[in-house]
Amino acid sequence: MGVSARDLFESQTYRKFIERWLEFREQQKHPLSYADISRRAGFASRSFPRDVLLGKKRLTIASLYPMIRGLGLFGDFASFFKLLIEAEHPDCRTGKISDEQILRRLQHFRSRTNKQFLSSLRDPKTTVNTKLALFQVFASLGNESGATIKDIIKRSGLPKYDVTKMLQILTTSGAIQQDGTRWKANLGHLNATGLEKSDGFEKIFKEAHSSALTALPHLFGTEEALYFVTCFSVNQYKLPEIKSRLRALLLEYAEKK
Repeated sequence: MGVSARDLFESQTYRKFIERWLEFREQQKHPLSYADISRRAGFASRSFPRDVLLGKKRLTIASLYPMIRGLGLFGDFASFFKLLIEAEHPDCRTGKISDEQILRRLQHFRSRTNKQFLSSLRDPKTTVNTKLALFQVFASLGNESGATIKDIIKRSGLPKYDVTKMLQILTTSGAIQQDGTRWKANLGHLNATGLEKSDGFEKIFKEAHSSALTALPHLFGTEEALYFVTCFSVNQYKLPEIKSRLRALLLEYAEKK
């Protein structure tokens, strides 16, 4: 049967999660070796991920986020993995959070895995799904020449399965189009309107900032940085002002470059 999203969220320890995640990635034809993880995470020792998995070494607050980056975790997967580490190692907790709160949050993730994997799709004809992965894939298209699936996988760090799924959603919505082996954007940006008050904007806001925090050390240490993500809300009557300011900032940045 292989490893499913439900299996990942049923992991009781972060070591079991790593084991299942590597199997899951292999199922999606996007395998990760221990050397791959170390290289992506920036670990000095190529064997560190393997030693962690075998219980010979443990993760610390210093190696937590690099490990998330090395494994290519994102969204709920990254958040769940971090909670598993915090549950086992209290010194890895970045804020005041109790054992009870951690267990409650872990249970929250597990209780909703019966829903479609990383999806809460609306009618693709009327709106674009606003999961963070969609923005990652859209941003990975690059300039007007577009990108191949291989390009998008490299830039976004997402498994091929997720990239293919997001491309299908974006194509159906009319946001992008396929041109041979390349995908090109039809829109200058994704429309994130129509979010439900209860679980829409708030969730995207948290996921976006969590992803940005995870990627921060890597973004400032490479020439391959693609983008930085953020979210905010603004009253409608202030839109003209904020558009003017953003335009000015972009022009200033372009002139400096």
